[in-house]
Amino acid sequence: LGGLWRGMAQASGEGESSEGPKAKAAAEAEGAEPAAAQEAKPAAPSKGEALRKELSELQDKVKAKKQELLLSLADFENTKKRFAKEREARNRGAKAHFAKKMIDTYVEFDQLTAHGEKAGEEPSGPCQSFQEGIVLTRDLYRTTMARFGVEQFDTERGHPFMQSRHEAVGSVEDSS
Repeated sequence: LGGLWRGMAQASGEGESSEGPKAKAAAEAEGAEPAAAQEAKPAAPSKGEALRKELSELQDKVKAKKQELLLSLADFENTKKRFAKEREARNRGAKAHFAKKMIDTYVEFDQLTAHGEKAGEEPSGPCQSFQEGIVLTRDLYRTTMARFGVEQFDTERGHPFMQSRHEAVGSVEDSS
């Protein structure tokens, strides 16, 4: 009976042992997988190459973010400078407006003292004290404005135009 089984096993393709041809086929299949995997590895990036690629991408992102940050900082600095210029212009305009109002007041005091001098009469009593008070106030105004760089200068015809002192409001062609 044992021989019958051996004969049937050989006829069916099985070897003398249970590890015969099946084991060989399995071994060949297992051997084929690592060989196929080895052939496929060069096509797929290795772990080191993948990490290098990821590192390169991250470095590019860092460079882009640094550039973006530098642009933002430059924009911020430009905005600060623009605001400083605007603030300076506002302050200069406010000071000029204030100085103009002060000059207008000074001119009124000056006209008042000139009117008193034109009258020809020497004021007496309270009028004399009032006239002296106006002259003192006008002189105090002139001194205070001079301390802040606001000084009176001549603007009579015939004096040459000086850009540092005069403001041109128009121009006329000279006939000569």
